[in-house]
Amino acid sequence: GDLDGALALLEEAERRDFAPPDLADLAAAIATNVPDPASVLERLKGDARFLGSAHRAALLATLTERTGRIRDAAFYWEVAARQQPDEVTWHRQLARIYAVTGQMSRLTEALRAVVRLAPKDEAARTDLVRRLTASGDVAGARAAAWVPEGDLPEGERRRLAARVLLRGGRPEDAIAVYQQILGDAPDDCESQVGLARAQIAAGRTQAGAKRLWRLLLDRGPAPPCRPAEVTRLLLAHVPGAARRLRRLLRVGRLRDAETVESVLAAAGPKPRR
Repeated sequence: GDLDGALALLEEAERRDFAPPDLADLAAAIATNVPDPASVLERLKGDARFLGSAHRAALLATLTERTGRIRDAAFYWEVAARQQPDEVTWHRQLARIYAVTGQMSRLTEALRAVVRLAPKDEAARTDLVRRLTASGDVAGARAAAWVPEGDLPEGERRRLAARVLLRGGRPEDAIAVYQQILGDAPDDCESQVGLARAQIAAGRTQAGAKRLWRLLLDRGPAPPCRPAEVTRLLLAHVPGAARRLRRLLRVGRLRDAETVESVLAAAGPKPRR
């Protein structure tokens, strides 16, 4: 209800140097709760102060989006990004707007800014790899998958790159990274399953399936490796997997049989003969 009071609260938060994400949340809350965004937008657009502050520009952006003018909102998010170029919040908003409005070259640049400012943002990094792959920039896509050295422990850095390459549409590159990881750490469970996923995505279903079966059947000292996930992958990609799993359950060959049985039950009833 009290717009003037809400704006005064935003101004006070700015004076007290609230963190940019907190100010962004406050501006978004104000814009989301006004009953008539169009009239408020017209009132505030005439106030020059609202283009001199990133958070006030964000308020105008959210109000503009609420009126349905998504493309126009990009202007205000761009103002916010110019005011605070090192604040990742604005670049994330720009990436979202550019994706919705189909401005793909601008989307790529916004994603570059996001991963520069937030190197561990896996979702943005994956989107960037996907965009660069679609544009034919193979070398750029491969490079974009990697967090800068020193930002993560090397094992975690390589696993993140492999996940990003796989989800970003580069399964062959993901296979190469997973194989490097497993060369150094053969029992790395995430990478075992990830390699199988990448092999299946690359069309090497037989190799991926063989790896998955081995994870369920292995009787080594290591604990079971993601039996629920492995079972779901087999059911999704390997013809006849349900029949074979039930047969192996009957003869007691599977590790963590209880989990496998639970996944099978959730997948549907046993087919009638």
